[in-house]
Amino acid sequence: RNVEMKANFIRASVVLALLGLGLSGNAYADNDDGNSGFYAEVGGSLSTPSDVDAPFTSTLGTDVNWDTSGAVGVKLKLGWDFGKIRSDLKISAYEGGVDTIDSVTASRDDFWFGSATLNGYWDIVNKKVGKRLSITPYVGLGVGAVGGYIRASSVLADGSGATRRDNRRDIALAGRAMIGAQLHLSKHVGFTMGYDLLVGGIEGSTFTNHALELGLRLTF
Repeated sequence: RNVEMKANFIRASVVLALLGLGLSGNAYADNDDGNSGFYAEVGGSLSTPSDVDAPFTSTLGTDVNWDTSGAVGVKLKLGWDFGKIRSDLKISAYEGGVDTIDSVTASRDDFWFGSATLNGYWDIVNKKVGKRLSITPYVGLGVGAVGGYIRASSVLADGSGATRRDNRRDIALAGRAMIGAQLHLSKHVGFTMGYDLLVGGIEGSTFTNHALELGLRLTF
């Protein structure tokens, strides 16, 4: 599963790169230090979600460890660039899996989670890279919500040998922190790369997701 996810992420990254180069065309010389206005960004990520502590079928309310696997994600951002300061709505969705439940191998497993946050950013500086390109490092913070749905089958760890299937779902407040950079191909087109930390709660326990992201941003 993880190999296929990573392969799909690589394919999507190549498509984004080709699309960005095609949109930028011959407009490299239009690079603008003070570019501002409405922007939209799409992209993908490889991430490491934390485990989930939640009951499993016959545990009668006792939390056990759902050991999650790596996840792939997609994102959409719609916002406004004021120059040094930006603000946007970021919607992210991720798909992963479950390796074990209470240290017993899981099967027929799925783990979907997503988030929606309102964010603010500080674009630290716009640094020229040669004659045509520039790069802008940024930091950002956001607040919103995270929701998750997890399901899997596993043999009970009580020695009975019985196989059971269960699922859990939850939604909670979330916060996120971001750091990264935008490579400006032109006044209107740029690639973004960054790290995204999402912190929320699933089944009453703290949940975190560490993601490495790539994106294509269009500023209008």
